[in-house]
Amino acid sequence: MDLLLIAVLGTTLVLHPASGLTSNNEICASYPELYYANIAGRIPGGIDILSVGDQTLCKKGKASASRYRQIDGRCNHPQDMGSTMKPVKRYIKAHYQDPYGYNMPRMLSVFGTLLPSARAVSRSIHTDRRRTDSHTLWVMQLGQFIDHDITSAPVPTGRNSSIKCCGVPPDKVHTECFPIIIPRKDHRFRSCMEFVRSEPDKDEHGNVKYPREQLNALTSFLDGSAIYGSDSKHLAKLRMRKGKGALLNTKYVGGKERLPKDFEPNEDMCLVSHSKQSFCQLSGQFLKNCSIFYRGD
Repeated sequence: MDLLLIAVLGTTLVLHPASGLTSNNEICASYPELYYANIAGRIPGGIDILSVGDQTLCKKGKASASRYRQIDGRCNHPQDMGSTMKPVKRYIKAHYQDPYGYNMPRMLSVFGTLLPSARAVSRSIHTDRRRTDSHTLWVMQLGQFIDHDITSAPVPTGRNSSIKCCGVPPDKVHTECFPIIIPRKDHRFRSCMEFVRSEPDKDEHGNVKYPREQLNALTSFLDGSAIYGSDSKHLAKLRMRKGKGALLNTKYVGGKERLPKDFEPNEDMCLVSHSKQSFCQLSGQFLKNCSIFYRGD
């Protein structure tokens, strides 16, 4: 975990004469222009088209009075860019299937024929190949860890479980279901793959904004979201002194240091045995119980 953490967080530090590491190991703020990394020329319309969140907290000075930056990214950058639960900006306009182009997923091509199954496209592009690579599995895992630090699409769920879309009577299918049809002779799946559309962007009254836009539940910067979380609720559980401490909370089991116990686990994401040493663990990202690579303990 130490090397992985250094590799990830090391990419986030911008050293500047006016903002370095103090004797208390605090990371101070750098000048705003350093965050942009000259991206204005790469985004159509420039950085001004990026999402702007609620600036009320920032204008009142509450955030600036805080010793550290906000865990959810608010007020940390001009125009509040990159904070959590903001819609992802598009390079091209949305093109949905319904007459208004607002919400329905596309099923037809520009020629009016059915689009191929997403599973068929995936199998065609990512074919199975046996080869020896010069890179180990850890290269892929580091890339996935970084991805889980900057992107996560929130998906609606049922009560403590995911929404089921396959094999459900037509009158019982959830409105956000969009199951993937499986081609014949698929080597793994039979006829249907579960798929639930991600949460849409909504206004202050809870109404969906159209055309439908997708959200990012994490801060869009490499800042350790996969370790510490991206909201104050998770931070309070993960760091000592109810989120105000410098170290992560841990639990000793059998003489070994483990991640803290998750008392509200998603049943689909965590399987435990009858052993006292088996429990659902808590970290900044939801896949920590699916693979040992995600846990970092």
